Amino acid sequence: MIDRSEIQSLVLRPSAAARMHIDFYRFGERGGLEYFLRRARSLVTYSDAPTSGASVINLGLTAEGIRLLGAGERSQAALPPAFMGGMRSAAERLGDRGASAPSTWEPPFQTGGPAVHAVVITLLPEPTTTPSPQQAVFEEAFTEQRVGQWTGESRGGLEPFGFRDNITDPVIEGSGRSVTPGNGVWDEDAHRWRAVRAGEAVLGRVDESGGIAGHPDAAQIERDGSYLVIRKLAQDKQAFDDACADIAAQSARNVPGRPPVAKLSAEDVAAQLVGRHRDGRALGQPVGEEPRNGFRYRDGGKTGKATPLSSHIRRSNPRDDIESAKKMMPRHLIFRRGMPYGRPEGDEGLLFLAVCSSISRQFEFVQGQWLQDGNRFGLGQEPDGLTGLRYPSTAGHPTDAVSVARADGSRLNCRPISTFVTTKGGEYVLLPSRSALELMAPGDVEPDGEAVGQTNGGAYA
Repeated sequence: MIDRSEIQSLVLRPSAAARMHIDFYRFGERGGLEYFLRRARSLVTYSDAPTSGASVINLGLTAEGIRLLGAGERSQAALPPAFMGGMRSAAERLGDRGASAPSTWEPPFQTGGPAVHAVVITLLPEPTTTPSPQQAVFEEAFTEQRVGQWTGESRGGLEPFGFRDNITDPVIEGSGRSVTPGNGVWDEDAHRWRAVRAGEAVLGRVDESGGIAGHPDAAQIERDGSYLVIRKLAQDKQAFDDACADIAAQSARNVPGRPPVAKLSAEDVAAQLVGRHRDGRALGQPVGEEPRNGFRYRDGGKTGKATPLSSHIRRSNPRDDIESAKKMMPRHLIFRRGMPYGRPEGDEGLLFLAVCSSISRQFEFVQGQWLQDGNRFGLGQEPDGLTGLRYPSTAGHPTDAVSVARADGSRLNCRPISTFVTTKGGEYVLLPSRSALELMAPGDVEPDGEAVGQTNGGAYA
């Protein structure tokens, strides 16, 4: 059994918060970061605490933060290369090229900008700009060390393109949440949905392979922690809507000797690209019904068949629709915790947050393979129509093509279309456990804010 009092709250369950602040911090020397951790760790919200109606604080460390703290060479060598290398070094395999290249990223991840050591994520129950008491501690004590802030605000369950979001939210074993159809792993033997093994999100716990997540040489740092992917993704709603209208206009077909094929509507195209209607209904569901989620793609059911192979939800979570799905699929799940940012009249998008125990096997695999390359789905080089990278064709192969199904079932290849989602920055962070934070920065903080005790002196080396 997992110990929820050790695990930060974002790891095991999503938040129903109305507002999110992501604050980024940099420190000039190790003592400053240790003092920050001493002040911060008592403010962190763990998974055993009620979060309804309360503000929530989660705390993460980047690879640069781990290095500044002086973790031993053996521990650092055991930490995942993807984490230690950082998101900027992963740009090529993530598809962050062109307008999404790191050279275009915004503060605090702009080229030549200061390294980020720590990240504080604050979730507020109301859409207020007034800091919570916990947040005020950081703003008062560490203003000079803060090098950036991103702010998000809930839109009542909608994402910036206007679609109902987070319908599929895999339940983690031991989280205390009940499994609902579609929100877990399909157990073919038991013929039911079950929770995902804890080790797919929590380090040091049993994962879907039957092994223990993480590396034993980094256990003091990793155990009961999790890796968090943070990305700022700008979304161009006008470009998306325009592309849907353009594709719809091309969808009619009139071939001599054959019945004419009716034109799709722009909303039909949008639903195909995403895999659901804007209100969350699966394709084929009647208007007014609550969105279904318990479907599989190979079961022959009408709803499963209606979700196009090329749709975003099918490519990001193929469920049972790939070879060896029973063994493979649970190993590539991610657990999203993000929130929209900005306003429709200006820059807007998603503060994408995803929890995982393996950055490379989970997030980077889904982003770099399933969403950028259609081979797994019989789509050749076709990228995901919603988030896939568009770039010039190579060797005569159109890498910017997107396909939708006409009313008669035939496929219409549409290219070129513009990019709707652009990466503006991001990083990988570790959300340490309660015990790991105490080990990283031993000692206490007096009521006047003075630190007492010792520096870690390589205690977790």
